[in-house]
Amino acid sequence: MRPLSEAALVLAVAVAASFWRFLTPGLFHLQSAGGVLSLAVLAAVALLFGALGRRLVGSVAAALYLGLLVMTPFAALNSGRALYQAVRAAFTAGEFAEPSRVRLAEPAPVGRRLLILLFDELDYEFLFVRRPPGLRLPEVDALHRQSWSAERAFPTLNATAGSVPALLSGVRVSAYRTRGPAGLTLTTESGEAEWRDLPSIFSDARQRGIAAGVAGWYPAHLAAWRSVLEETERLALRADLGLVYAHFPIPHPPPIGRLVSETAPDGYAGNVRLVDESLGRIRRALRDAGRLDETAILLLSDHHHLGRQRGGRLGDPADPTHRVPVILHLPWEQAATRFREPVSLAAVRGLVMAFLDGRVERQADVPAALGRSGPVDPP
Repeated sequence: MRPLSEAALVLAVAVAASFWRFLTPGLFHLQSAGGVLSLAVLAAVALLFGALGRRLVGSVAAALYLGLLVMTPFAALNSGRALYQAVRAAFTAGEFAEPSRVRLAEPAPVGRRLLILLFDELDYEFLFVRRPPGLRLPEVDALHRQSWSAERAFPTLNATAGSVPALLSGVRVSAYRTRGPAGLTLTTESGEAEWRDLPSIFSDARQRGIAAGVAGWYPAHLAAWRSVLEETERLALRADLGLVYAHFPIPHPPPIGRLVSETAPDGYAGNVRLVDESLGRIRRALRDAGRLDETAILLLSDHHHLGRQRGGRLGDPADPTHRVPVILHLPWEQAATRFREPVSLAAVRGLVMAFLDGRVERQADVPAALGRSGPVDPP
């Protein structure tokens, strides 16, 4: 093999491998699981071209050399990209400062509070329609029996980066694209908009003089689940926060249930079992602190279980099997109410605003807050 053609081959493979995760959503999920499987795929590519080099050069040493050449530019390109993102994030750090470092005023203790628990990829069908026999979810079931629940709630987009901005801002999002670590452009019914420019439940709370706390943002790994749970408990017990929003990385893959709990099986079901345990732990912390009776809980998800869907990320969000849970528990009202009209996650902001304004006192007030006027039926 000529040196020039060898260099061109190495460069082409390195560039393709470096940007492979942007071209294949499946590999993205493998990388989010710790990168082990994606590195195995890359190693297989290196061995393939190593074998090609062996045939052309006729030397095992040459094959290994070519494999190393394929791997080295890959690491260099990704390291360069990581360095670029780190530098850019450093210059934009002020835009993403931690809430604890931005203190405009000393918030006063509040009475009623709303705790929003978003569990990434939690599936309504799996929870309440096609739950595997033997999978016990006592905390979810107990909350469901004493709450208002939408039976036909759908995301506007089956992807976290689009559905979460939709539910936080109240804007229907049909597509999105990212620009580095700081840019998220959304396609809405009114055209394109920057996520940072849209109103949200947090700006709504700030306008009302209500302090808010945020925990988590969808990194799918074990350490993130533990840290989000601990931070959510801490924020939920703060007397000065009227709104707390927590985004948990479960039951989104990778499956970590068996790693952290003896009661959680493998796979998606195990991660759903962790959802149940997390909910129970948060409610026990509120009960022990004497705050359970003054804390409303809104449990929801951003999209259905993508593992049930061919291709993993495609499909119509309004597909009847793509339902997500939207469960509002008002501790001062213990009845169970099932709402059967379609509900979009983009209506969640209206519900939160109505709660902050004191317009949601009973479960019967929820449909109007969601912009719906249909019947509220008993289970």
